[in-house]
Amino acid sequence: MSEDVMTQAPVAPLVSPPTPRPLPGREETAVLRWGRLKLDPGSYEVTVGSAEFDLPLKEFQLLAALMQAGGQAVPYGRLLDAAWGSGQGTTERLRVHICRLRRLLRAHQADCIDNVHSIGYRLRHRRVTGTRARTGRTEAFTGD
Repeated sequence: MSEDVMTQAPVAPLVSPPTPRPLPGREETAVLRWGRLKLDPGSYEVTVGSAEFDLPLKEFQLLAALMQAGGQAVPYGRLLDAAWGSGQGTTERLRVHICRLRRLLRAHQADCIDNVHSIGYRLRHRRVTGTRARTGRTEAFTGD
């Protein structure tokens, strides 16, 4: 037998266990509100007034990015990054998903997305019904 035999097990270094973190894209964030529209990023819930409805993931991510901007125009590139990651989406793909999002919101009387020509999209504060100069009427949906 050789004398190189170890008589004790090696001692493991003291390392604290890793701190649990939220999954990527699931960070704790505050509930977003825009008029009667409410979006909860933590539970992936969307409500208009008291009616709760589901959105597909991409539409949910696009709506969250628009609501975080608070009525300011969100450039196409920033919306693409929010839904697909850096350099992954195309403006045509974005246009298709915004169209779907508008259709879903319209079905719940919350049509509030405007196109900002050559820049991107934004949430509008007030939806005008009819020709503004002729009627001046506005809908009850406001983004105050």
